[in-house]
Amino acid sequence: MRAQVGSLAQEGDWRRMMREQGAHRSPKRADVANGDRALTVEEFSLLFESCESSAFRFEAQSFYRSNVETVALAQFLNGEQVDLEWLQEWLSVVRGLTRGGRVMQRVRIIGDPPSSYLRFSLFITPHLIAAGDDIRYLSEVRADSLGIELQDFWLFDNKRVAAFSFDRSGDLEGITLIQDEMRVEKYIKLRSILMDNSLTFKEYRANHLPQLG
Repeated sequence: MRAQVGSLAQEGDWRRMMREQGAHRSPKRADVANGDRALTVEEFSLLFESCESSAFRFEAQSFYRSNVETVALAQFLNGEQVDLEWLQEWLSVVRGLTRGGRVMQRVRIIGDPPSSYLRFSLFITPHLIAAGDDIRYLSEVRADSLGIELQDFWLFDNKRVAAFSFDRSGDLEGITLIQDEMRVEKYIKLRSILMDNSLTFKEYRANHLPQLG
């Protein structure tokens, strides 16, 4: 399975998606202090290849700018049939991880009502769940009451954190690798808080999607 995940990490639309989001840019100098290290998109992709047990993602932005999503997002907002061919490579990566026994989880911050982009994300969520991604939702109000810092990150195997920085336009400025044990432990605790206070997609859909139309 490691070979399969590795081959998927070598190339494909999902890597191009991150590259076009700006993941190849270097983080600002302040982001790489305290022994942290800036990651290129190629280096970040290798974290999926080396993933042994779990991958957790926290999504805190209301909009992510991605050239590969532009057409599908416009189709969705215009009420047209949405072409999801661009998503297939990433779904293959998710399936490769989860079918090999690894756990993939994700918590998204969501407003009430959700942004147009997050409504689009809700539309594609069933495809991600079917591939094995456990996706949950945490309201902006609840996140604020918990004092959650709205910074995106991936947590791999409870050992490594890839922290993402974005500008106000939704462009990804860079990725920072954090491996210090004490700092990683804070992200592990944050994951528990996020998971304990979020709704499953089924729960969110039952409570909110009917009125979204």
